[in-house]
Order: sequence, then structure tokens, then C-alpha cells
Amino acid sequence: MSHFLEAVALLLPPEAGGRETVITPRDGSYRPFASAGEARIRIRMIEGPPFIEPGQAARVVVEVERGEIESLAVGTELVLQESDTVVGRLTVLRVMREAVAV
Repeated sequence: MSHFLEAVALLLPPEAGGRETVITPRDGSYRPFASAGEARIRIRMIEGPPFIEPGQAARVVVEVERGEIESLAVGTELVLQESDTVVGRLTVLRVMREAVAV
């Protein structure tokens, strides 16, 4: 079973300490951490625009690969991190728990 989040991802521009390069949500290779306080989850972006440039925001769907999402609700803001570097924010629009592949 998998958990998914629909969210708005905002990438910080390089001058604010964000990424230098674009991400490509659709290819499923972008796997940052998302955290709120002490809770930290590993996510993988699986849907969205073809690419998101630093400084831009876009609607995305992420798969929660690891971590607890029970406390997440619509409107929750998560910090996007690559290792220990903050690279953006993720605002939860919808939480989809326990989707079963058929």
C-alpha cells in the first residue's frame, strides 16, 4: 500500500539557498525529504509539469516512500530538504492514504 500527497511545491531560488538546477517531477527521480518539525518523510515526485525551475511553484503529486503521514492535513506546510539543505516548501492540498494498486 502506498500513500500519496497532492501539493504545491515551491523551489527556492539559488540566491535564497535553493537549488541551482531544475527538477523533473514526472520522471520519478526527484526524491527529497519533507519535514514538519521533527517528523521527516522521504517522498518521490511522480506527477506535475515537465520541469520546475528554481524560484517557481507548481502543483505536484508525491508518493510517500517512508515515514508517517497520519498528522498531515490539507494546508500543512512541509520543508523540502536535500540532505540537510532546505530547497523549498511543499503545501499539502490533498492526502491520499492507502491507495492499492490493481
